[in-house]
Amino acid sequence: MASALTRRFKAGAVRDLPTGEVAISKTQRNVHVFFEGLAVFVAAPVCIAIASNKQLPEWQRGFLYTMAGVTLIVDGGLLLSYMKQKKA
Repeated sequence: MASALTRRFKAGAVRDLPTGEVAISKTQRNVHVFFEGLAVFVAAPVCIAIASNKQLPEWQRGFLYTMAGVTLIVDGGLLLSYMKQKKA
């Protein structure tokens, strides 16, 4: 199964450029953007919904709220940067 997955996304999806930078294929970029979107629009809201349950211990609620906040900041920031690149 791993070989089928490797063939689908091609082992050469990541290329090293002469400048030392790394380039990824358009497919790999789209996969990354898709999962960033899942994190922002699914995972973070689910964490917030679960954390709003008053029956959970305070530390669990705090952890879930923190996880949701960090997810929104990091993954939301990456999505915004992708959107700005696409407009340019």
